[in-house]
Amino acid sequence: MQYLITAIFCFLSTAALAGEGRVTLETPSQQVKTGSQFYIDINVHDVPEIYGVHLVLKYDPAQLKVLDQDKKMPEIQLEHGNFLDEDRLFVLKNAVSVQGNTIDYIVSQMAPANSVSGSGRVARVFFEAHSNATKSDVTIEKADFGTRDGQSLTFTTDSTLSFAFDSAYDIVKPPPANHNNVMLLAGILIIMLLISLTALLRRKRDELTSAEKA
Repeated sequence: MQYLITAIFCFLSTAALAGEGRVTLETPSQQVKTGSQFYIDINVHDVPEIYGVHLVLKYDPAQLKVLDQDKKMPEIQLEHGNFLDEDRLFVLKNAVSVQGNTIDYIVSQMAPANSVSGSGRVARVFFEAHSNATKSDVTIEKADFGTRDGQSLTFTTDSTLSFAFDSAYDIVKPPPANHNNVMLLAGILIIMLLISLTALLRRKRDELTSAEKA
């Protein structure tokens, strides 16, 4: 809890130290078929140890709709990335403001999670282009990172992706399946298979026992 409180105060602080590393918006294609869906990854590259992040993205609701990734929550949600420890993640804010044209994402790891460094995906945003969309920018308005000891860091930011929309463009392929979800599904299938095999063996054993008694 101490680290969580430290991280929250860190995000609310205006003081920030410039650090090595880079923040980027990345997408498979910036030419998107009108009326179709696509996604943007917010990635970090070669960052030092961090414990939390505060992101604000700017977009145009007249051109784009943000797609909710967690229907159980009351507000439109981004998808968490694989850089921070999702199993020990405290979400202070994960919401879209259509009126304010912004996407606000504030998360921090919690003990006993370790600080993370290097490169990876912080979050992923799914959009749908309106049927009358023509062009639009998505911009990083804020990208602050917090360390475990309360420092606030900023990194070099490639802040804008410019998109063009047309009915002649291809539909963007969906992202690869989440590795953790694939492993979970595989585990469930293996357990179901073992249960089925166990039931079959028991039935065969009971049939043999009945035959011997007869």
